[in-house]
Amino acid sequence: HYFIQSNLRGIMTRSPADENTKLTSDIAQTPPQDEEEMEEVDMEDAIERAGCGMGTLLYSAGAVLFFCLEGAEVVMLTVVAPMLRCEWDLSSFPYAVLLMSTLLSMMISSGATSTFGDRFGRKPISVISGLGVSVGGVLSAFAKTYWQFLLLRIIIGFFMGMGTGPAVALSGEVAPKKLRAAALAVLPIPWGLGVSIGAGIAYAVIDPYGWQGLILAISLVFSPCVIFFCIVRESPRYDYHYRQDVKSAEETVNRLIKLNGRDIPQFRLSRGEVVDSDQEIIDCKMVWNTLKQTDNVKNAVIILSLSFFAVFNYYLYAYITPRFLNEGYCTGETVSVKESCTYDKDVLFDLAVVSLAGPIGSILSLVFQHYFGRRKVFIGYATGASLVSLTLYFCVNYTYLFAFLVVMRSTLDGTCMGHNILMPEYMPTVIRSFMISMVAVFARLGGVIASFTSEYIYQDHPRLAIAIIQAFAVVCIGCLVMLKKETMGANLQ
Repeated sequence: HYFIQSNLRGIMTRSPADENTKLTSDIAQTPPQDEEEMEEVDMEDAIERAGCGMGTLLYSAGAVLFFCLEGAEVVMLTVVAPMLRCEWDLSSFPYAVLLMSTLLSMMISSGATSTFGDRFGRKPISVISGLGVSVGGVLSAFAKTYWQFLLLRIIIGFFMGMGTGPAVALSGEVAPKKLRAAALAVLPIPWGLGVSIGAGIAYAVIDPYGWQGLILAISLVFSPCVIFFCIVRESPRYDYHYRQDVKSAEETVNRLIKLNGRDIPQFRLSRGEVVDSDQEIIDCKMVWNTLKQTDNVKNAVIILSLSFFAVFNYYLYAYITPRFLNEGYCTGETVSVKESCTYDKDVLFDLAVVSLAGPIGSILSLVFQHYFGRRKVFIGYATGASLVSLTLYFCVNYTYLFAFLVVMRSTLDGTCMGHNILMPEYMPTVIRSFMISMVAVFARLGGVIASFTSEYIYQDHPRLAIAIIQAFAVVCIGCLVMLKKETMGANLQ
């Protein structure tokens, strides 16, 4: 819209003598001012003035594809693991280790590299992570043994865990406060969309090309995330607060203003309010003191707990869903997990349709948040997950099961959005990337435990899996209730 509007302005203001003049959008720009005459603003005000537009979307594109790839990994392992189990004759323990390997590596990496985004910058860590995940995915498609495949999955998990915090910070730090929650909430939506896309790719690829073709296709489809990480500049907040490079931060903000199509008077950033040393940021004592000074210790503990239980539920659900669809859970015509080496194409199609309910539930959550606030909506979604899980005890046929899985997927996605939105909104800039990484650690710990235990829980006690989801949904409700105040982003909205 901005470019069309600019070009129309150019056409309407041209005289006949200017017909051969090159048409640009510079006509609408404000003439340059002397630096002394420019208004001086701080970084927060500069981002507010930059607004939201094409530039903000460009910064988010790399993170969106990165999260899509992470979501597709879940489906890929769910579909590929049974095939590898038969091909390599795996027992229950190495099979369970294979399911949790990527998540365990992601969890360890998220903690070990949690300060990399604050120390070395959001952009370089995001680029390295995207390259590592893409290359590792391609190589794993050519693995010949169980140990080769396991090692490559661990490497992929390491780079995924390293890139989560910086990628989220890179996209969230260029959005104004009023829209930051929406910008950050975009990221869980493609995670769920990646699950659905992964199932769709499996439906199209698994028969003619096998598990190798599925892994290769998923890796190549989402590899352009690296391109987007490369073409954007470093976060202006990082340049301003950590590197103390005010000039670079000004250039980034000005570029962001132009991309967002904002026609505003020029200004310059104030030279104050920068962090003295990035060494303070990576000091755990500094993080603790910052949490205490901002009265966020309780909020951090609650949100970390929420991330563990919500993601545990999500991954347990993700691993049992294709089995429920494939093994006739409601009809009683179950198939042994060890006898089922692959899933029918109809099941993969149904899995893709069920997975679409996740992004839809997340989008509806954003709409509800606009009217009811963060906490109330997340409490509502967690309550819905708890109540819906009760209905599976009355499951009578496949249609009923399919409807249950669709609604459950929607409520679980809406619940998982909680920690992705609440932590960045509660935490101050100086520890935001670190705390986002800590959320990833706790979330993936829940995912690791769910992935490992799903094999044993479902094989012996399928109904126990539903009971666990129901109980942990109640715990999520308790965590959200304990958050007494609404976030600043919700209040501004």
